[in-house]
Amino acid sequence: MTFLEALASQCLNVLLVASAALLIPGLLDWIETRLCGGSGAGLIHGWSDLLRLVRKETVSAVNASLAAKAAPCMCFASVALSSILVPTFALGMAFAPVSDLLVIAGLLAFGHVILSLAAMDSGTSNGGLAAMRMARTAGMAEPALFLLTIALGLLGGSTNLDVITGLQREGALQPATASALAAVALVLIALAQQDGCFARAAREFSGPDLALLRATDALRLVLWLDLLFAVFLPVGLAAPDAGVVGWLRGTAYWLLKLAICIPALALARVMLGRVWPSETRTYAGIAILAALLAVLLALASSGAT
Repeated sequence: MTFLEALASQCLNVLLVASAALLIPGLLDWIETRLCGGSGAGLIHGWSDLLRLVRKETVSAVNASLAAKAAPCMCFASVALSSILVPTFALGMAFAPVSDLLVIAGLLAFGHVILSLAAMDSGTSNGGLAAMRMARTAGMAEPALFLLTIALGLLGGSTNLDVITGLQREGALQPATASALAAVALVLIALAQQDGCFARAAREFSGPDLALLRATDALRLVLWLDLLFAVFLPVGLAAPDAGVVGWLRGTAYWLLKLAICIPALALARVMLGRVWPSETRTYAGIAILAALLAVLLALASSGAT
């Protein structure tokens, strides 16, 4: 793939991720409402709310620090950068050399830390409680994510996401048991992050800052789905030299995977209900155990060979 082709595919990847972040939250809410017997709002109703927030004035505490005021932008930037590093429809994009699982995990951890500090900076009880819960969740979810990165790095010989995805696409990410445990760990980590702590911390902000944090939450959901698709369900991903036809086929497969997973996710949300803090700790603990078992199996496999 030439540089111009890699750049064009990266721009298309950014466009797809942004479009998914615009539509998926509204689609999830609509499906959940329909499953519960309601009529449901429009698909872009949530984004019309964001536009109203953007037109409002930002209200912040008098003693708010500069870091707290910049937290929404930094949090959004970290999640947005992580999102565009994950391949959606093709391998070999412009950012493929820096598309590393350690980079993605670090960016997500940075966003959590920044938002937690900003929530505490306001000095309110709600902000402090939200920051405490975010720190408690991240304290278990982030180690699980780093263990998962180590497991995939041992299985693929690299922590580069493009390399791991390419090996999984060819069926070379062995042993399969370790790969399956890593998939379970990733799903549980994503579930642990859906405990509502992010939304509670975002209540300390208003106007454009709150709109930016809600957009960040939508991007984070797309990021978890794309990570799951890229690492454990790379069916239809175009090879680096596939050309435009391969890109179109890869985009069609990506849309098909979304069409299958979004209703399933909405059904799971309706059946399981709200993720409580105690359940978050359970999910994160099982994720750590699954990721650790994947690491041990990968080490045993490499030692046997």
